[in-house]
Amino acid sequence: MPKLSSKGAFFDDAATICLINLRIEMDQKFDSSQFRNNALWDEISECMNKKNFMFNGDECKAKMLNLMDLYKEAKENSTGNVVKELDYFDLMESFMGNWGNVQPECQFSFGIMPPD
Repeated sequence: MPKLSSKGAFFDDAATICLINLRIEMDQKFDSSQFRNNALWDEISECMNKKNFMFNGDECKAKMLNLMDLYKEAKENSTGNVVKELDYFDLMESFMGNWGNVQPECQFSFGIMPPD
């Protein structure tokens, strides 16, 4: 039975993993100026619908942007606490880990903290 979305779309684990994997597969298209983002999100939605995850392009985009924000927060805090809370951290790391703009705000070496 297909999982139908509603205004408050709920992505279970399988749908979330499917979404992340589809976004990873289409990364080059998202980086290209040949494609419009909305059309790509609709394409992701169509692929998800074929797998019985019934979400539209806007819902897929909103979920992915939320996951990306959570991932960035986890990387910036990098205390391990947020990382544990982000269930899909490893999958997001494989996708976003090499992006130049996702770096911790500051890094400490040898346990020395900068003065306040």
